[in-house]
Amino acid sequence: MLFGGAVMLVSGLLMLFIFVAEIFGKYRLTKRATAMTSGTVLRRVEDKDSDGTVIDHHYVVRYEVDGVSYELNTLGIDYDREYHPGDPMDIDYDPDDPKAARATFNRPSGNTAWNIFFGSLCGAWTIGGVWIIAANIGPWLAKWE
Repeated sequence: MLFGGAVMLVSGLLMLFIFVAEIFGKYRLTKRATAMTSGTVLRRVEDKDSDGTVIDHHYVVRYEVDGVSYELNTLGIDYDREYHPGDPMDIDYDPDDPKAARATFNRPSGNTAWNIFFGSLCGAWTIGGVWIIAANIGPWLAKWE
């Protein structure tokens, strides 16, 4: 059980780290991406499963800032609109680093229920690992006395 607790602790800490890094990255881009431009959809990229069913897709968009072209992969889709190659798409970008950008429909909506749920799940998993270790460390240490 001690090993299982250690696995839970390490995996929980890893999930928490990834979760916090993702939230921080979105927050940081939100604070920095204060300028807006219009880009052009180049293509739609589809992710398919083994039998060819489309399970997800995103867009590749080209936008220009101060005469320099950049390309962006959106984070998923806009549920309110379907885009086709050549369609315009609004882009938020950091004026100091125009490569740091996102489609305006990818703006985070704040602390959603999903963020709270996943953060709580990661925390509970980590605490569960600590609890299992704490409950089993005494007998394990007694073997070495």
